[in-house]
Amino acid sequence: MGKKIDLIRIIRIWGTFFLLGLGVIFILIDVLNSYRDFNQQAKQMRSEFIDRQKNIIRQEVLRVVDMVRYEKSQSETITEKKIKLRVYEAYSIAQNIYHQYNLTESEVRMQQILKDVLRPIRFENGLGYYFATRIDGAEMLFADRPEMEGQNLLSLQDTRGRYVIQDMIQLIKKDGEGFYEYHWSKPGISGNGFKKISFIKRFEPWDWFIGTGLYVDDIEDQIKNNLLENISRIRFGKEGYIFVNRLGGDALVSNGQVFPGTKKLWEIFNDHSSEMKEIFSKEYQAALKPEGDYIEYSFIKLSDANLRSKKISFIFGLPEFNWLVGAGVYLDDVENEIDRMNGSLVKQIKTKIFYFALIVVVVLGLFFLFFNLLNEKLKTDILLFVSFFKKAASSDDEINRNLIKFNELDQIAEYANEMQSDRIKAIENLKESEKKHRLFVTSYQGIAYQVDIDHFNPLLFGGSVKQIVGFSAEDFLQGNINWLDLIHSEDAELFQGEFEKLRFKPGYLADNEYRVKNKNGEDRWVKDTGRVVRINEKDYIQGTIVDITEKKTIEAHLHHAQKMEAIGSLAGGIAHDFNNILSGMMGYAQLAQNNLKNTEKVEEYLKRVVSGAQRASEIVQQILTFSRQAEYKKQPINMGHEVTESLKLLKASIPAIVDLIAKIESNAWISGDSTKIHQVVMNLCTNGYHAMKETGGSLHISLDDIIVSEQTRFKNKPMPPGNFVRLTVTDTGHGMDHRTLAQVMEPYFTTKETGQGTGLGLSLVKAIVDEHDGFIDIHSKINKGTTVHVFFPAISHQNNFRQHTKKIIDKSLSKGNERIMVVDDEEAIRSLLKILLEKYGYQVTLFQNGSDALEAFRLDPGRYDLIVTDMTMPKLSGIELSKAVLKIKSGLPIIMCTGYNDNFTENNGLQIGIRTILQKPFDNAKLVYEIQEIFRPA
Repeated sequence: MGKKIDLIRIIRIWGTFFLLGLGVIFILIDVLNSYRDFNQQAKQMRSEFIDRQKNIIRQEVLRVVDMVRYEKSQSETITEKKIKLRVYEAYSIAQNIYHQYNLTESEVRMQQILKDVLRPIRFENGLGYYFATRIDGAEMLFADRPEMEGQNLLSLQDTRGRYVIQDMIQLIKKDGEGFYEYHWSKPGISGNGFKKISFIKRFEPWDWFIGTGLYVDDIEDQIKNNLLENISRIRFGKEGYIFVNRLGGDALVSNGQVFPGTKKLWEIFNDHSSEMKEIFSKEYQAALKPEGDYIEYSFIKLSDANLRSKKISFIFGLPEFNWLVGAGVYLDDVENEIDRMNGSLVKQIKTKIFYFALIVVVVLGLFFLFFNLLNEKLKTDILLFVSFFKKAASSDDEINRNLIKFNELDQIAEYANEMQSDRIKAIENLKESEKKHRLFVTSYQGIAYQVDIDHFNPLLFGGSVKQIVGFSAEDFLQGNINWLDLIHSEDAELFQGEFEKLRFKPGYLADNEYRVKNKNGEDRWVKDTGRVVRINEKDYIQGTIVDITEKKTIEAHLHHAQKMEAIGSLAGGIAHDFNNILSGMMGYAQLAQNNLKNTEKVEEYLKRVVSGAQRASEIVQQILTFSRQAEYKKQPINMGHEVTESLKLLKASIPAIVDLIAKIESNAWISGDSTKIHQVVMNLCTNGYHAMKETGGSLHISLDDIIVSEQTRFKNKPMPPGNFVRLTVTDTGHGMDHRTLAQVMEPYFTTKETGQGTGLGLSLVKAIVDEHDGFIDIHSKINKGTTVHVFFPAISHQNNFRQHTKKIIDKSLSKGNERIMVVDDEEAIRSLLKILLEKYGYQVTLFQNGSDALEAFRLDPGRYDLIVTDMTMPKLSGIELSKAVLKIKSGLPIIMCTGYNDNFTENNGLQIGIRTILQKPFDNAKLVYEIQEIFRPA
């Protein structure tokens, strides 16, 4: 047998060195790995931070550039709309004067009245005025230069040599109206070389044409100033803002402040002027590139002039404005975070060295303590050592078991390697989990949350919490603030409904939009998406919250803009209807005057006058219903009634070559907003007849009921089962191809020519249908027409809507003798009411304004038993008069008459103490009936 190894001696000598060396190696390996991981993490953080910030500032700058270019593209369209509207107003004034005085005044007198009315009118900051020219070239009205009135201006030329008056006369003779561009003078400004766009319209009774114009540079200057104000208020990120400079170096917007554009950028930052010149040179070079470019530089921080930091900016040039637009971000935030991490790492390493040293000392102490027992209980002692070493091992390296000579130590190596493998896997899993969690929570632009489903206590609440609501995530996690307390009271019921669905519908995905109040008390719109998850046999709600306030604001403006576009498309037809009605009323009134001795004919003619007035009143009410801009509010409405009312307003605007065919077969109710339902019908029908305005055709509108089963699918997606109301609009126009059909719902997409529409129609129809939990489906083929189906969920209205019944007025009215005060600023209405009420025996006292009426009432309050007053009057309104009178004589009955006031309702009147509100025009018998109802004994 060979020589035996003295195990005890080897253990004594080398065991000490091994333990000390092993401890040092563990420490060195851990320190090196920690610094390696730190450097890789820091590098990745820098790269991700810079890429993220570069993307943010580029998106912000390009968004501003798109806004600037869009606003500029609208300048000429805005100018033409403004001046055309102004000329039509003047033309209407001329028509009214002509019809009013044609039978009583001379033509010269009527012309002088018109000039006196139009001459002082100014608009667009005093730069807009009216002119009128006779068809032979004589200037009849020149508000800016009255000394030229009466002169023949056929030879008048602008600065480009164009014969302005001659050109306008040719335009009028050919088309009757139109736009004309030339270069002209400005009021109060020397020279006449300013580009101007005018609109003129022929007034045939006097062979005049009336016009006005605006200067293109004034409109563009207004747009630029408005843009700069809007840009100055844009903020993003921690210190992000947009700056704008002229390409020559003039500062326009910087650090949220608008400059007049007369100072160079380096003059504003005069303490660093040379450095600012170098920076601007880089900006200028970047602005010359078609796609813009990034620049890097070092500069002082605007929040602290004593600090300098590296900065990256994105610059984009707008040569057509002579502007460059940019935004920048400081890079010191990421370096501060890296420094903090480095300090934390040093502390961790020191702590690890201390504990490693302590472990080595303890191991050595135990080693020598147990070594005395080694002879008798070597195996037992080694197993105890293995148990301890298994807990203490912390190195990434494994022991090479092929080099071990002893079974006991080999067993130690086996356990040590197993421990090492388990620890490495645990550390890697932990690092990956921490990395993903930290990256998600710190970079997410919304709020990520996880809450207890029973008590709504947050377990996770991170992201852009402070940016959205002003409170920190810790405020919610520590229970100082409860998210439920921030929800707007009007949205609480909707939120509670979604919460109940989450609790009781397995797999339900809540997708909810509601308002919350931030720390400053301001309302913010958020989109909350969440679902129930099960963790360790317990249910939690997990999801995200995103700020959509800006999106909601834009949608509201788009809804109103498109509604105004629809009203504009109806204006011609409405004017046609009104002119027909007024022509009929005037004709029958004149026939009544000519047949005063024939009472039977007079009665027949006056009935037709009253009928025309009632029709005109109905059209006004339809226009007011459609055009009001009210907050979206759902209530039960009858779809058949709403569609019928919309078609009444629509018929007047549809050309004769288009046949309107309606088939209303549903009397169902939905929960919705009547104004927005009107808007859906108007948009779909307007699009339909626009597709046929050149070739003609048929426009079919139908409304029917449809039952959706569980098997019904909508665009390969299941529709919720139930009862629906289906609105269908079909035209026989030119149709759409597949590419157009795929884009037709996108905002601003339009196939119309410039000036013929905003391109908002169908995108807003879809938004309205979505708001009403409905669906929209479009089918179209080239030269075959287009069909649009809109589905709205039907409801049962018996318990949700109050039926109104009209009072039947007894035409055989009795007489009275009470004393009535009548207050109205219109002499014709006062005279009418006096004749009417005295016919029924009442004693009537007239007043032309509320101030005189109140003074008379104060002198003798007991003289009057009832007051009939107009709402809108000079000096003192009907509402103010009513409040003052009721303070003097509480309980006095008051009847308020109003033509239109969107802010005053029946409930407002009852709160003041007004007994009855009558909408003008009203039936005479209706007024007498209401008065007799007031005086009827109880």
